[in-house]
Parts: sequence; structure tokens; C-alpha cells
Amino acid sequence: MIKLSVLVENTLSDRRLEGEHGLSILIETEQETILFDMGASELFMTNARLMGLDHANIDLAVLSHGHYDHGGGLASLLAAVEKVPVYVNRQAFRQYYSDRPQGKKYIGLDQQLKDNGRIVFIDGQYAINERLSLFTSISNNWPVPAGNRSLLEKLDDGSYINDRFQHEHNLVIKDGDRYCLIAGCAHNGILNIIDSFAKIYGCYPHYVVSGLHLYNRNTDESEPDEIITEIADFLMNKKIVCFTGHCTGLKPYNKLRELMGARIGYIATGTVLEL
Repeated sequence: MIKLSVLVENTLSDRRLEGEHGLSILIETEQETILFDMGASELFMTNARLMGLDHANIDLAVLSHGHYDHGGGLASLLAAVEKVPVYVNRQAFRQYYSDRPQGKKYIGLDQQLKDNGRIVFIDGQYAINERLSLFTSISNNWPVPAGNRSLLEKLDDGSYINDRFQHEHNLVIKDGDRYCLIAGCAHNGILNIIDSFAKIYGCYPHYVVSGLHLYNRNTDESEPDEIITEIADFLMNKKIVCFTGHCTGLKPYNKLRELMGARIGYIATGTVLEL
């Protein structure tokens, strides 16, 4: 059994709690408790307490990529919880920006944290133990989200390039003969990520929990229906059950729900799932 408690997401399913633009999920298996992402602030800790969960009782933490809405609470976690390793992609502390109408805005992580000894930097594929592993997407067979075009990486010489999302990695949980794939925003494209999963693990995941980045906050635009339909058809064809939220956008989610029915669900702040 895998239990997921959504500590932070943009929307609410529990009015006792607060939401923010970000994502944080507490994951409980029979063997360990994992914090996946920390939202944009210390709100994940406040909501955990209100949900009756002990954020200090985690065994490890995973940061999906180097954006503030997933790692803004990292400093609070490091201050509040001792001796817990935080698995971070080696590229996550580079300089990441959003190209907005009012100018370029830094959306990366707090650079002062990169030398913290509790952070475990990894590259590519990495096995945490026999049940938990991480991987970086290696497939480019499918389109990436159009919203990536406004996301930048600042190089050491001061120039900017489009973010290549080499800093994004994904968590895999093996539960008996089932696999659960958990991603943050799927900037590399959820179908590319699932393709990469299949190449590495030799099968398709039974569950996918991820933001799908089908909505661009900067332009207030969603991905076209044909892209959303392509994703729905792929997930249905591979018999994958998906739970999504955060950067997916409500309009794209409603289209996916129309196409996939009960094989997709929305995760909001306060949602609790048992898989």
C-alpha cells in the first residue's frame, strides 16, 4: 500500500488548510515515509500538522527540480528535521528564471543551501534502496510543454538559454509487483518521462502522480486539445491511472477527465490517496 497526503497544491480539498502555487506530498509506504517536494514556503509543515501528520517523522526527502514552488520550503525542512537526507539533482542549484512581461524573474532555489551536508546530489539513475529509485528523463519522442518556452537558465557568462530541464528527476516506488511514478511538473513532457521509465524498468507504471504542465501562468494559455488528447490516449492505452494537479491547469484537467473518466483524478491540498 502507498498512501499519499497532499500537503501543498494550488487548490484546496480541505478548508482547514491553505494552498499556494506549489507542490508537496507526504508519501507513506510500509517501509518508509518520504517527503516529495516542499512547496514554495514552510506552509507544508503547517498543513501537515493540521492534517495530523508528523513532517518530522520522514525518512528521506526528494526534490523534483530546481524551481522555488517545489523547493521554496527546503530551508524550513533542513531547519526543522535533523539527519534526513534530501535527494536533489546535481543541476538543481543552477540559475533558473521565468521570462515574464515585466522582465526576467529568478525562480530557482536558495543558493545558500547548496553546500548543506544533508543534500545528496545525484545524476541520472539512482537507487535509494530496493524499493525507491530516481531517474532523469532521457526520451525526446514526444513534445515538451509549450510553457517551457518562457523558462530560462542563466549561464555563468551571464547569457540566457531555454531551460533544458536537466535538473528534473522523478521518483519511482516499487510496491510488490506495482510501480508508482511520481513527478513534479513533468517539464520534460509526461510521455517522455513515461517512455524513459519503460526503457529503464522494462514495463509501464501502474500509477502516475504528477503535475503535467499543460497550463502557462505567464500567458494564461492551455495546451491545445490535440496535445491533451494525445496524453489521454497514451495513458489509457497503457492502462495507467493518473492523479494530477498543480501546473496541469483546471481546463486541461477537465478535458482529460472527459476523455479518461475515473482513470484520472485531481489532487488538491488536503487530498489523501491510498494506492
